Amino acid sequence: MKKIVLSEYYEGLSNSDKKEFRENVMKQTDMSQATFYYKMRNGNWKTLEKKQISQILNRDQEDIYLK
Repeated sequence: MKKIVLSEYYEGLSNSDKKEFRENVMKQTDMSQATFYYKMRNGNWKTLEKKQISQILNRDQEDIYLK
């Protein structure tokens, strides 16, 4: 499967899909919206957060670059 860069994937989504993805990540990781945007800008996701994001995207963790 093709590898993706999370920030590029997110930027390519429609506004409604961005909202759905953001809300899913925030709910699964128990983070605020400000923290979500900070992590999207800086790519400093924790291992557990990366695992949860890979589950949301239905992809292997190794296929997702977080910067």
